[in-house]
Parts: sequence; structure tokens; C-alpha cells
Amino acid sequence: MSGYTNPDPCSVEENGRTYSGYREGKYLLPNDGPEQDRLDLEHRIWCLLLDEALYLAPFKETKSEKETKKEDDDDDDAAADDDRVYHVLDIGAGTGVWAAELARENPDVRVIGTDLSLIQPPPDKLPPNCRFVREDSEADEWVHEAEFDYIHTRAMLGSFFDHKAMFKKMYDNLRPGGWCEAQDWSYDMVAADAATEAMLPDSSVIKWQDLMDEGIKMAGRDLRVAKHYEHWMNETGFVDVMQKLILCPINPWPLDPKDKEIARYFIEDTIEALEGMSMKILQLKGMTPEEIRALTDKVKQELTNRDLHAYTPVYVVYGRRPLDGKTDQTGSYPSPS
Repeated sequence: MSGYTNPDPCSVEENGRTYSGYREGKYLLPNDGPEQDRLDLEHRIWCLLLDEALYLAPFKETKSEKETKKEDDDDDDAAADDDRVYHVLDIGAGTGVWAAELARENPDVRVIGTDLSLIQPPPDKLPPNCRFVREDSEADEWVHEAEFDYIHTRAMLGSFFDHKAMFKKMYDNLRPGGWCEAQDWSYDMVAADAATEAMLPDSSVIKWQDLMDEGIKMAGRDLRVAKHYEHWMNETGFVDVMQKLILCPINPWPLDPKDKEIARYFIEDTIEALEGMSMKILQLKGMTPEEIRALTDKVKQELTNRDLHAYTPVYVVYGRRPLDGKTDQTGSYPSPS
């Protein structure tokens, strides 16, 4: 957890919540204290889903400049360090908890986090190798001082107008051999049994999902975009592209202890997020705030019903920019288990 709630002075208030005032309307979720707490909670879900890993891309562990220089002196093969990571970009950093943890665990890595809202901890509470800047990574021209070895995005569905173009932008800002990783939800519901499959079609959950899907498309976005990431990364030119699909239980119905723990956090996260994520999107469908709250209250009731045995898909996709001037052997890294 970041442990901080930081109001962004560049914010606008609407329906009792605050939203980013930078490129107003670009990001459809709030940026206030409750949302920051939710984002920190969501970080814990991702840690559990990835078995406490911050990333799955198989680059080498970073070594200090002193160690690297000694290896370079001992070995003239410059390609030996092709997978080392020293410059990291975290797009859509939110409260900054992922970037700060990566920086804290890897003091020789320089980590830059970007976001529309500056809601991250103050510099004196961050590792010295971590900093944050306000940026619309899709619309703004990137002016960072170096190419990156690794670019990370997480939970960015509904944030970009053109995710495929964003993969191209990330590709262009990676050094040869650098890695890109996208971790994302998909707002689909996967029934775990026949009883749940029979319950879903007439449920408020599916009604809400369909309305959200229609509303977000009116805003030029897609809540089910993550299933295309692998294909788009391959089309962009990334190699060694791998996808891991994880099924995240929506409430604590599973018997497996790990799934049950993940689900406890997930349902809390979902309940906290429902109204905030729905308000702007469903108003595009002509619904009033009162109608939206009435619908989300029904959705909360259904989602907490442990007879609803369902999952939401989670996609983790990573790939590498080819080494310029060298022959690449795609598929040289194993798929994550």
C-alpha cells in the first residue's frame, strides 16, 4: 500500500467525487481518496494473482553499475547485458505503489511513473530512484531522457482510445531488446458451473455489463480490449510474445484457499469501484445518478451472492523489441506456468 492519500489540485468535482482535470474527461474513474485506497487494494490483488511478482517478463535481474562494468571488462560480448533492466516506465501509475515497490527492490533501476493525476506519495516518501510526472501517455509527446528497458501497464482498459497504437508507441520508446508488459482485466463474466450460467442472462450484473459496454463505446473505448493484446503486440513487431490467462473469482465461493483470498480482495475492490466507474459511463447512456446508484446497488447484492460461481478473465501479456541488426529466435523464452 502507498499509505498516502494525495489530492491533486488539478481536479474537477462531479457527483460528489473528484476526477482528473488534466485532459478532462479522458479518464472516466475518480482520483479522490476513496479511489486511491481502492487502487492500493487492487495492487494487493495483482500481487496475489502473480504469486507476489511485480512482472512476468523474463528479463535478467539488474546488477549494479560496478558489477556490470566488471562483467564487461571480463567479457567482450556486449549482448550479455541485453536483457538487463535499468530504465523502467510505468504508464498509468495511479498511486505509484507498483513503481515505488519496483524501485525499492531494485535500487540501481530508475523508475518513472506517468499518470493524468499526480496522486503519488511526495518525493521525500519515495525511493530516490523513483519519480512521477503528469502525462497523457497516449496524446502527449514523450520527452523522457532515455529509451526504456521495460515498459509496464496495468488495468488500463477503458483508458486509451487506441491500445494498438499505444503498443507501437511503447515499441518505439524501448531500446532494442527491451520488454513491454500489459496486465489487464476484461469485463467479462465466465460461469464456473451450469447453475451460474443459468442465473447470469437475467441478472443485474449482465445488464450492468452490457450498459457499461455500450456507454464506454460511446466514449470511444473498450472494456473487453485485453483479449486483443497478444495479437496486437505480435502485429506491432514484438517477439517472444507470451500470454498468461488467469481466472479471477468474483467472490469467495471457491474452496481453494488462494482463490478464496484473492476473491475476498476482489469483491471488496469491485464493490468500492462500482459507483465510481459507472457514474460517468452510464450517464452517457442517459441514466441519471439516482438510476445508476439503484442499478449498482442491485449489482452489489448479486456479486456478493456466493451461489454466483463465476470468474473474470485476467490477461498478462509481454513481448520484446527485437535486437536491431541481429537474428531473433522467437519463442526462446518459456511461457509462464
